Amino acid sequence: MSIGVDLQLNSVYFPDVNNGYVAGKNALTLHGVIFQTINGGSAWSALSIGKAPQLNSVYFPDVNTGYAVGDSGTILKTANAAGIAWTALSSGTKRMLNAVFFTDDLTGYAVGDTGTIIKTTNGGTSWTPLTTGTANRLTSVYFTRADTGYVVGYGGTALKTTNGGTTWLPMSIGINNQLNSVHFPNVSTGYIFGTGGIVIKTTNKGDTWSPVSAGQDNYLSSGFFTDVNTGYTVGGNSEGGNMMETSNGGSSWSPVSIGAVSYLSSVYFSDANHGFAVGNNTVYGVVLRWGE
Repeated sequence: MSIGVDLQLNSVYFPDVNNGYVAGKNALTLHGVIFQTINGGSAWSALSIGKAPQLNSVYFPDVNTGYAVGDSGTILKTANAAGIAWTALSSGTKRMLNAVFFTDDLTGYAVGDTGTIIKTTNGGTSWTPLTTGTANRLTSVYFTRADTGYVVGYGGTALKTTNGGTTWLPMSIGINNQLNSVHFPNVSTGYIFGTGGIVIKTTNKGDTWSPVSAGQDNYLSSGFFTDVNTGYTVGGNSEGGNMMETSNGGSSWSPVSIGAVSYLSSVYFSDANHGFAVGNNTVYGVVLRWGE
């Protein structure tokens, strides 16, 4: 479905099966946008966020509390209002922030350009820069435990922490492609998605990684697994947007019919049966929904 003209949608997140949010920008004004659904994606409403810059990622640690991050170090927060009211937070950086993840209501991480990782332990009131050892653009962050997290980015950058971000160590993944998304369906098994149709997999918490082909030379922007075997990845190529699915842990992938979509940027499942992908189709912001 189209939810508006001149929209570029970059991120989708559902804290439960009914309540969901997408974030991006208005391609004409270049201001950030957030849309909300309260009925599982049947209808979407634009939320008032002021003249924020482009937003690249949205995350809700619970149904009432959410964060969105974007260009120029932008961080927005909503609390106890189910997304209706958003407040700008001070991130302490002007770097573009590309992804955000919270391990609980108070502790969260945002990653971005020039190796930026910042952390909050007080629900976003203050943010502390962390030492990463890289100057590459970081694109995605995922934590499997309160102390164990993974970050990926440009130039084949893949980092892991086991102490809540105090130190980040590079993982050996054997490729230099641009990496756009990291997702773990459990504490041991994880997947990284990138350009050139790259999908790599670990079954031992990132100690070793092995390539699993997504079957096409696509730009893979996002990936999500509902369990260790069932997963989806979205992106695009010169022919338009695409989606692939696997039911055997990435050993083989099959295309999913999505119709005429220019590009898909983010995929998320609220549970094993309800999934969403967002992107754009020429000048329209697109939300795809499937499930029972």
